[in-house]
Amino acid sequence: MTRGNRILHRPASFGAHLICTFIAVALASLAFVAHARQITVGPGGDYARIQDAINAASRGDEIVVSPRTYAENIHFHGKNIVLRSTNPLDPDVVDSTIIDGTSPNMDTPAVTFSGTESADCVLAGFCIAYGAAEYGGGINGNETRATIRYNHITQNFGRVGGGLYRCYGLIEGNYIDWNFAAYEGGAMWGGYGTDSGVFQNNIVAYNRAGYPTMREGYGGGLSYYKGTMQNNTFYKNGASDGPSRDGKGGGFYLCSGTIRNCIIWKNDATYGSQLYDCSTPSFSCISYSTYGGSYNITLDPKLVNDPPYFFEDFKLSVDSPCIDAGTGVSGLGDIQGEPRPFDGTNTPRGDGSDFDIGADEFVIWQALTTAVSGSGAVDPSAGTHHYMKGSSVSVSASPSSLWRFDHWEGGLSGSTNPATITMDSDKTVKAVFKKITKRLVISVEGSGTTNPPAGTHHYDVGTTVSITATADQGWSFTRWQGAVFGDTNPLSVTMDDNKELTAVFEQSQGPGPGTQPFNCGSKGGPAYACCALLIIVVGRRRRARRSRRL
Repeated sequence: MTRGNRILHRPASFGAHLICTFIAVALASLAFVAHARQITVGPGGDYARIQDAINAASRGDEIVVSPRTYAENIHFHGKNIVLRSTNPLDPDVVDSTIIDGTSPNMDTPAVTFSGTESADCVLAGFCIAYGAAEYGGGINGNETRATIRYNHITQNFGRVGGGLYRCYGLIEGNYIDWNFAAYEGGAMWGGYGTDSGVFQNNIVAYNRAGYPTMREGYGGGLSYYKGTMQNNTFYKNGASDGPSRDGKGGGFYLCSGTIRNCIIWKNDATYGSQLYDCSTPSFSCISYSTYGGSYNITLDPKLVNDPPYFFEDFKLSVDSPCIDAGTGVSGLGDIQGEPRPFDGTNTPRGDGSDFDIGADEFVIWQALTTAVSGSGAVDPSAGTHHYMKGSSVSVSASPSSLWRFDHWEGGLSGSTNPATITMDSDKTVKAVFKKITKRLVISVEGSGTTNPPAGTHHYDVGTTVSITATADQGWSFTRWQGAVFGDTNPLSVTMDDNKELTAVFEQSQGPGPGTQPFNCGSKGGPAYACCALLIIVVGRRRRARRSRRL
């Protein structure tokens, strides 16, 4: 992304390969309050500018901003509202919904809070860039307790607090990179007061304080922060020397809050390259550590590809010593929305909770490939899906009309539906469907045969079966009885249900009992002559009787 001759350094597609796992976390996890109404900003929305929507909003309202660049400096004016992009959990949406805080005199933060906002005030899902101000070029909190999450805060400038200034609420899941402070707090300056907050699951990289030829810097990452700092990754932040060669605290400067589960790596400063005059970290991975503390390690965290600045590469590699080396934090997931903890190694580390050090939780994913034989559907849908190793996945099968689920093949067996499969390795599961069949039982009464023959037969539901009855000699087919009554032959039967059918045969009509048929013999023989004479005599007698009646 460019603006003029300036280049906004950001990851290609802002980590597109993490979208699936990022979206896997429900939007409800943003802990948004119930909203009185929703206001939209952008093409076709209620307002074209974000500030106009803020001005019109009331407490509890939610403002949803469509992706585009908004060249404006916004102010919350103390309103406890939710301001978010269309999907704060989609890195592409975050990277495309830009608050461009460029100001003519470089004297206005991109985002300003009044300081009276509570945790119900939320800023989520924006790329906040190009702000420049005396205090907090990107975000000036003025001691706000607002929740700031899932933003990309980048290339902002401030004399004190390049990225953020005096924000005392929950700050989580942000990528804070390439910000610059002329004096203190390249990424964020906390403040001199006693207020605290929570800074967790953030990637803080390539921020800088001080200018080599002008003045020394203090705290390339965080400066004067007194809140809890947990499960963050601080990478290659720096404090420049200035003319006095007195740069201090490449990663942290005068931060007195709890520091735990953090990767603090390759930051630089003449004094305190990683931390300067800070509280003692615990369960952290720290370059060149001489800081003491419990369960800290100095081994290379083995970030994937040892990144230049692509944030997706801040994931832990499979052999990272940070895996399972942290301490448990109740209810905390990681920057990608993946659950913590995940037991990623058999080696005992940390406090035994299996929490990782850093913003990313190392997770082994197993592939579940589902398929279908016959006509039906399977859930998860046919294809390849990925699940955390050791997780249990419910698989169900739904047959199409006139089909039935028969059994599972592959990683599952039997016919239990739905079934549960444990993802301890890559698995393939096939749902086998078969057509529904109906039973046709044919029997015979009397002497004859049928085609299909007498017996039990099975046909796919809806099939039309032709049945023919053939009588034996001296017998005749008279009727069907059972599922069908009638004498149609052959008979067509539609198999919409189980059916029983009987072909009834009866003996043909003949002479009465005990009689023998009269045989005149062959023509010209004596018997034949007798028969002829008898016929003549009988004929003459019949004519005589008629004559007498006349």
